[in-house]
Amino acid sequence: MIRLLLPLSIFLSIFTFSLSYRTIEASSTSFAREEVSSIVSLMNSTRLRISSLNSTEMNQHYTAILSQIARLGSNDRTKIRLTAIDPINRTNLPNDLELWVIAYMRASNEKKFLGTTTFKEREYMVGAEAVVPDTSCLRCHSGSLWKPGSIQGVLAVYTEISGLKRKALLSSAVTGVGTGLLFFISGLLLRKKIRRA
Repeated sequence: MIRLLLPLSIFLSIFTFSLSYRTIEASSTSFAREEVSSIVSLMNSTRLRISSLNSTEMNQHYTAILSQIARLGSNDRTKIRLTAIDPINRTNLPNDLELWVIAYMRASNEKKFLGTTTFKEREYMVGAEAVVPDTSCLRCHSGSLWKPGSIQGVLAVYTEISGLKRKALLSSAVTGVGTGLLFFISGLLLRKKIRRA
């Protein structure tokens, strides 16, 4: 019985680990996707609402308002950014990940992006909507490299999911080993009880 108990315990540990990891990883990735998608939709709705107002002053400053909202909404795990190539406010220059998203959107002519990407050995869930200026934007951006109708930046929301996957792996390993040990010890105790009887 002991010869059968150890391999069964190891098999049960591996099976439990695998099942647990797939479930936790899928749910954490799904959660990150929903979070990023919701924030992008909210920010884009805010952007569209502000830009539709008739107030010229409000229209001229909507990027500053959105940048403030983005700064307030960002945290250690999730970043919200309104970035552009050649912005008036240099704090809105895109970082390397945001440059990659802009380049991807320009190359594919996509105005939206939602998915995972690996960048500098870290995996991110990224949601982004293109910033496409019209001629009215050139009132403030006349000295810039901006061209009406072309993608000049992104409203981007991203969260690193590498950490979530590491946590899923650790949690699953503990669950798998714990299940295998519990099965093995239970088998030993049952064996002992059967011998006494």
